[in-house]
Amino acid sequence: MTAFEAARDFDNAVRIHLDHLNNPEAAVRIVKETKSVEGAKLVARFFLRLGDFNSAIQFLILSKCVDEAFQLAKQHGKMDLFADIIGDDASTEDYHSIAVYFESERNSLQAGRFFAKAGQHSKALRHLLKSASSSNDDAEAITLGMFS
Repeated sequence: MTAFEAARDFDNAVRIHLDHLNNPEAAVRIVKETKSVEGAKLVARFFLRLGDFNSAIQFLILSKCVDEAFQLAKQHGKMDLFADIIGDDASTEDYHSIAVYFESERNSLQAGRFFAKAGQHSKALRHLLKSASSSNDDAEAITLGMFS
């Protein structure tokens, strides 16, 4: 382990922590400090095996496996988490996919928010107005609609 870390072979250090030392905390620390894409993939796979989908989604995004993270979030009802983690660093296509997901879930506020981020302003406004008229999210929907 020390040799891998001294050699700055962080991917193998992560692998050893996960597969042989049963020390996921150290593996997570290494990935967060080094931003290792391969290390993040290993950590994501580890959390998938444990059924910890929240952590798996986070590390799939860190490992640039956004499509896989999206599918996992969709499959396990974790799209809010996915959207929070991806934040403002998503592509227009990613925002569109998130918006379509929320539209299919009949979550007009979130659909409107992500259609706006995807640049589809008329569709965003339609969802935000629908949200404002049918829920307690009036103020937030109207505010988002004004800036779409």
